[in-house]
Amino acid sequence: MKRSITSSMILTVLAFALVAPRAAHAKPDACTAKPNNPGYSIQAAVDDGCAAIRVNPGTYHENVVIPSGRTVAFNGAAGAAKTIVDGGGIGTVFTINSGANVTLTGLTIQNGYSSFIGGGILSDTATATLNDCIVTNNYALYGGGILSQYGLLTLNSTRVANSSADVGGGILNHFGTATLTDSTVTGNAANFNGGGIFDNTGPLTLTNSRITHNNGMWGGGIANNSGTAMLTNTIVSDNSAGGASGGIDNVFGALTLTKSSIKRNTAPYGGAVFNYYGTVELLDSQVTENTAVYDGGGIASRGTVTLTNSRVADNSAYEGGGLSNLYGTMTLN
Repeated sequence: MKRSITSSMILTVLAFALVAPRAAHAKPDACTAKPNNPGYSIQAAVDDGCAAIRVNPGTYHENVVIPSGRTVAFNGAAGAAKTIVDGGGIGTVFTINSGANVTLTGLTIQNGYSSFIGGGILSDTATATLNDCIVTNNYALYGGGILSQYGLLTLNSTRVANSSADVGGGILNHFGTATLTDSTVTGNAANFNGGGIFDNTGPLTLTNSRITHNNGMWGGGIANNSGTAMLTNTIVSDNSAGGASGGIDNVFGALTLTKSSIKRNTAPYGGAVFNYYGTVELLDSQVTENTAVYDGGGIASRGTVTLTNSRVADNSAYEGGGLSNLYGTMTLN
């Protein structure tokens, strides 16, 4: 009995000796990121396994990678204007890997670069939510500001601006679900499709949002390719395209606008909307002050268009100043 007690005491002492030094050297505030301090970087907090990371105000020069399957919430407590994550033009700012669930709140995400996909944010088969963020001045071949593929992308009160790509200057949604609420996509550019947003075969929902001053070859504001795009209380204005669809390009897709406005967009064909073998429905919406060089100052269509309680006015083009029906069906209710 005496021998047993002695052995237990020795084991207890050894365990304390092994554990105690680790506790003494544990990093305090491991889940708080601090600028200009490598030991307290955003990536260090991720690597420490933090699920909720407070990002103190300042500028962080980082390219953050979130591993597969992780759930992480980043909170810029001082807001996006004072909390900046800068990719330095050398890589994607936030890379979110398969199965991860990431929430970004109150951050500016800027100066990201990728020679392939996702300049500011790359979300690959993952869930990404942005609240009160600014995504600006990023570049990639596909998805200059944000690329989300096979996942869920949600933007709340977020601004995507001044980013560029060959396809999807601001946002590229590839076979995923993208939802924007109270958000703005502005000043982005694409060499080809979707200056503001390129939606490729996925549901795209915009509510109380603005798509303005974007530029692309096809779909200066939005290019919807075989997807379902639904806009409610949303403004698409002052966008331009070098080929067709200054406002929205709808190719083999379904586009519905409810209580929305498409105005002051320009393109050679389809100043506001070019519908290519898709369906377009406008409910209680307005198409005004758009310009096309050739056909369809307001809407040019080779598919099916239905307007209900909607207004098409003050648009201009060489042919079909308001509406141009090219081998399709138009119904005005």
